[in-house]
Amino acid sequence: MTWIIKLYVVRHAAAEERGKKSVQYDDRKLTKSGIRKMRENSKGIAEIIKTPRCIVSSPLKRAITTAEILASVFNGSVTIALEDDLRPESTTAAIIQLCKKYAEQGEFVIVGHEPNLGKFVSTLLGQAERSIVLKKGSICAVEFDVDEPKRSRLLFYLTPRLLRKISE
Repeated sequence: MTWIIKLYVVRHAAAEERGKKSVQYDDRKLTKSGIRKMRENSKGIAEIIKTPRCIVSSPLKRAITTAEILASVFNGSVTIALEDDLRPESTTAAIIQLCKKYAEQGEFVIVGHEPNLGKFVSTLLGQAERSIVLKKGSICAVEFDVDEPKRSRLLFYLTPRLLRKISE
């Protein structure tokens, strides 16, 4: 069976800087500003998309917190699943396989990192590997056939600034 899904791709919000000796790369948390802005971004996201079936997140703290903030605007009706295939070093092929795993959901959100999310979306759209770069806390929506991923179309891409304007 062919599954055409609507996928919402969210990059995690602003996190602590890399390279702090006291914080491991995987343990970087969202900054206070990142949390505040993601709460506003999430309100904008909730204005444009109906409640997704689930949110699938990278297991890194900054992505999990972003997913939790996003889930909160849907009044607890969304589950969060953690998947290693959304870690920063994941490949486009791994993310496509992950989408196949969740295809029965029909419509869901993935929360992860750059550059792999940008590469993934660029590949789906038949673009150069890094033609799409997602800003922290942004969202894009792609509709695609999980069996023929290159038959995809971009539905929208909204920057954090636009999401905050929508939430006003």
